[in-house]
Amino acid sequence: MGSVLIVEDNKDMQFLLSHILNGIGISTIIAGNAYAAMQEIEKSIPDLVLLDIRLPGMDGLEALKRIKQKYKDIQTIMITAYSSIANRAEALELGANDYITKPFDNDELIFKIREGLNRSRENEI
Repeated sequence: MGSVLIVEDNKDMQFLLSHILNGIGISTIIAGNAYAAMQEIEKSIPDLVLLDIRLPGMDGLEALKRIKQKYKDIQTIMITAYSSIANRAEALELGANDYITKPFDNDELIFKIREGLNRSRENEI
């Protein structure tokens, strides 16, 4: 069904997101920060990156910029507990495909991730 790289520094949130996605047949890879995420992407390009905005070291917006410079077709969904119109606008301007605010509705999360995975498959064709 596709692979999702979860870039999240909170261990509980890593577990929750992975559990939700694995439960519907989506394989997940976990990265606790943006640097680890970049290494994971170099190893194997995921179908979608679920990227927290607030990360230690390099923040999610900077990571998004770097990911999109090198891999423009990777589907990306930003996720944050600290939503602002400015962050949302910047994320979308940098190429994020969607934006989710924590706490999120599980069904909405699943819907948006499935949409992103479908777009990823369409880009491969």
